[in-house]
Amino acid sequence: QRQPILLRGAEARAAMSFSLPVTKVATQARLGLNYQLSPVLEPNNSVIQVVLNGSPLGAVPLERAIGGGTAFNHLQIDLPAELLVAENTITFELTGRCAGGCANADGEIRTLIDLTSTLSVSGEIIPLPNDLAQMPTPFFDAMAQQPVEIGFVMPADADLRTLQAAGVLASYFGAMADHRGVRFQAVRDGFPHGNAIVFALAGTAELIQLQMPSVNGPVVAIRENPSDAAGKLLLFAGLDSNHLLM
Repeated sequence: QRQPILLRGAEARAAMSFSLPVTKVATQARLGLNYQLSPVLEPNNSVIQVVLNGSPLGAVPLERAIGGGTAFNHLQIDLPAELLVAENTITFELTGRCAGGCANADGEIRTLIDLTSTLSVSGEIIPLPNDLAQMPTPFFDAMAQQPVEIGFVMPADADLRTLQAAGVLASYFGAMADHRGVRFQAVRDGFPHGNAIVFALAGTAELIQLQMPSVNGPVVAIRENPSDAAGKLLLFAGLDSNHLLM
């Protein structure tokens, strides 16, 4: 959510969407709302209904922040993990009450849910097989809404052909990321945490660590990440850098 959520009027609704990685199963989720109740609305008599994927979670009374004015109040709501799927929508339905009636003040009623609000989700990682048929998963999640970050493990003496191979992969992932953007982190010593792309030649320390001390030609494979039990490595290997572009 890149903009605050503004609920206009005494009866208003707005929605936000979020996604979960295809490799994760949620076990706990909590929504932390930082909100500013319109001065026109009565605290406690005005409520907000939170709806997760079409299932109402109950109406919660809204209070006025102690500081008044532009101060924000905080509200925590537990989300049922069993309702969470890959693509999710949270809908906020405001039912406000005004002391003297809201009919003449409807245009002045603005309740704000601030950008500092949080959504925390914890869960378990689903183990995936080392299967190229699942590409681009887990290195790219089409449902993710945030910028993509991918580590590139490069040889310390990477030549032009190796850099060209890395450029081809960077263009591939960049095209899929589209408007979300992508950030590549180059690593020259060991494997980073998470998922990463590895370019290695026969006999190098990276292949030895992956129990592949020798290769006879171009290799493309997925391997476990020795630095992260939940991470995967997309490996491009060969006898020389020409094999990395095949």
